[in-house]
Amino acid sequence: MREDDLRESTSDKFEDDLIEALDDGFERLGSIESPFTLRVPPTGSEPQKFKEAQRLHQERQPVALRADELRVDPITRNLDQWVQNMSSYDFPGVDTVPRVIRRKRAEAALEVARSVFSLSEFTRDVSFEDPAVRGRYWTEPTTIEIGTDTADFPGWRFAATLAHEIGHHADNHIKLHRHFYSETEIGDECLFETQTQYNEARTLSVRIRGEITDRETPGVKNYRKKNSEYAADAFAAMVLEPHRTRQQTPAIASRLEDVFSEFFTEFQKRRHRIDSAWMRVPV
Repeated sequence: MREDDLRESTSDKFEDDLIEALDDGFERLGSIESPFTLRVPPTGSEPQKFKEAQRLHQERQPVALRADELRVDPITRNLDQWVQNMSSYDFPGVDTVPRVIRRKRAEAALEVARSVFSLSEFTRDVSFEDPAVRGRYWTEPTTIEIGTDTADFPGWRFAATLAHEIGHHADNHIKLHRHFYSETEIGDECLFETQTQYNEARTLSVRIRGEITDRETPGVKNYRKKNSEYAADAFAAMVLEPHRTRQQTPAIASRLEDVFSEFFTEFQKRRHRIDSAWMRVPV
């Protein structure tokens, strides 16, 4: 069997030409703004308003601060708008879900996947031949490999990439054990039963990984347009932002929780323990 037959998918390949330096000092991956597609420059030259938002956030009462960090609100780069109502908006990188929480959620999902989906192996800090690759899933033996950079956009760092690859494994698991799969035609034999579920999964993919371009390589399908990529990112969204995903994209959220009920039942218990521990830690 050829190596390519065993590799289900690689995680998204970073397209550097989509990175835009914004006038206020932030960088954005494409045209979509989310907690995953915005970052301060990796050189460490943080925008002044970012530093001011951090200062104001740290002055809040510890309980309010921690609760706000666990809540996913609409994102804004307008400092005045954020200051006037911190409980209704998130400032990127300040009161968005902390990196440590995303990481703990992804690692909890990994442990659940080991038992529920019989995931065989996991390797971190892999140096891939292609420097644009952040993660890879192999079907035989079922293996996830991760090699990310802390200077990446949040949607390409460890937590999002690991959750994405677990999503590929979950998709492959139902292909083998329940005989339906994301890459079949939308309907009863597909992970996406309806066009609405498919559309919502694509929306989640854009939120996490950035916009999906129309560029094509001759003879190769644009991998970001594959159903399995939408499925993996929708699964990742349910791991990283479960409450928001249920509220904003209820059709695909319900579908994933139904298909992978054993996984999400156990994962939600672990996520609750992670969030509760975060609220108990003094700031």
